[in-house]
Amino acid sequence: MKSKTLIFYKSFFCPFCPEAERRIEALRKEHDFEVKEVNVTWRPDILIKKGIKAVPTVEVEGKMFVGLPTTRQLKELLGIATGEPADALA
Repeated sequence: MKSKTLIFYKSFFCPFCPEAERRIEALRKEHDFEVKEVNVTWRPDILIKKGIKAVPTVEVEGKMFVGLPTTRQLKELLGIATGEPADALA
């Protein structure tokens, strides 16, 4: 089975991007997925093309999450079972 690719859009000036990066890397050590980092600091064309209005933004198979994701939110985006009841994910 091919592993999923998480695209991480970040900026040098983003105060939340380093924490998002730490969470993604910690999760990547436990689960099989690829990470592609896209620094949009000097690339507004990427932001416009993708419709991104803020960073950090993570994308998996066309689904985007804007803002600082929790580990649970990253797992949901990647389709990784969280081990929590469905009611707890709401």
